[in-house]
Amino acid sequence: MAMQDETENIFLIGHTNSQIDGNQLPSNLQVLQCLFHNLRVLKHNLHDSKQLVYDRLIIFWQRVKIPIQQKSRCIAKIDRLYNEWRSLQKSSSIRGITQINKEEGFSSNLQNLFDIAHHDALTMIDDKIKKFLLNQRKPCRVGFIDEIEDPISESSEPSSQIESTDTSSFSQQSLQRDPNFVLELDESPPSKKSRGTIDIFTPKLCTMLDKCKISDRNATGLLISFLEAADLDASQYIVNRTSIKQKREKFREKRAAEIQHRFKNRDLSKLVIHWDGKHLPDITGRSFVERLPIIISTEKETKILSIPKLENSTGRAMADAVFDVLQEYGISEFVVGL
Repeated sequence: MAMQDETENIFLIGHTNSQIDGNQLPSNLQVLQCLFHNLRVLKHNLHDSKQLVYDRLIIFWQRVKIPIQQKSRCIAKIDRLYNEWRSLQKSSSIRGITQINKEEGFSSNLQNLFDIAHHDALTMIDDKIKKFLLNQRKPCRVGFIDEIEDPISESSEPSSQIESTDTSSFSQQSLQRDPNFVLELDESPPSKKSRGTIDIFTPKLCTMLDKCKISDRNATGLLISFLEAADLDASQYIVNRTSIKQKREKFREKRAAEIQHRFKNRDLSKLVIHWDGKHLPDITGRSFVERLPIIISTEKETKILSIPKLENSTGRAMADAVFDVLQEYGISEFVVGL
C-alpha cells in the first residue's frame, strides 16, 4: 500500500502520498498528493518531482493499453495543475466570493481524471476500452481497470509505453488480482538534461506578458506549450522561471530608463505636482500597504511619475517620497505648484 505522510497537510489537498494506487486511472488529487510527497517529504526539486509522478502515471495507462501523449506534454499538464493550486494557495488569505468559488471549483475537480490520453486515443482503441475511457472521464471516474484487463495478454505482451525497466520484476497478473497493488519505482532523481541555448525573448514579448499580467511561472508553462504546439523542441530554448524573471526585470529597467530619458529631454515648464496616499493590496496579495501615486500635470498632459511604497502614511514620509521622485526625474526646478 502507498505510504501516507501524516505530518504534511497541504492546502486543499490534505495528506501527501508516496505512491499512486487504486483500481482506476489516476485522479488530479492523486497526482498532486504524489507530487507533494516528492517535494515536501523526499525533498526533490519541482522538475524531478514531476518526472517521478509521470513514471507512476504511465503504469496505469499501460495496464489498459490506452495511448498517451508525449512525455513533455504530460509533464506540462502536471505543471499546469500545480500552478493552478499554487495560485489559489497564494491568495488563500483573501476570503472573498471569487476566491471561495475558485477553491470550490478546484476541489470539486480533484476526484476527476488526470487525463493524459492521446488526442486520437478514441480512434486507436477497441470499443471496450473506449467505453472505459469515456466512463473514466465522467465526474469521479466511473469503472475499474480490472473490468477490462485481459489476463492472458497482460501476462505475455509487454507494453512499449513503459519507459522504466523497474516494472519487469512484477507480473501483470499480480496487478490484476490486487486492485491496491502499488509498483515501487526507483525514487532517485532522473539524470540532468542540458539547458537550452536559444533566446526567444524580445521587448515585444516581455511587453505582452506584462500587459496580460502573466506571472513568471505561468509564462514558463505558456511558452513551453507554444513551442510544443509549433513542433519545436522546447529543451533547446531558454525557457525557465529564473531566466524569464531576469529577462523581464532587465527589460523593465531598460524601458523605465528610456522613458525617463525622453521625459527629461522634453521642454518642461510650469509643472504641478499631485499626490494622494492609497491603501492597496501588496504584490503578494496577503496584506495591504500604503502606496503614494505621484502625478505631474502641465498645460497639455498629465503623467504618473511613480507609485512608491511607504513605510507609513505620515506627512514626512509622503514629502520625502515626492522629493525623491522629483530628484530622480530631475524636474524639481520646474515645479510651480503642489
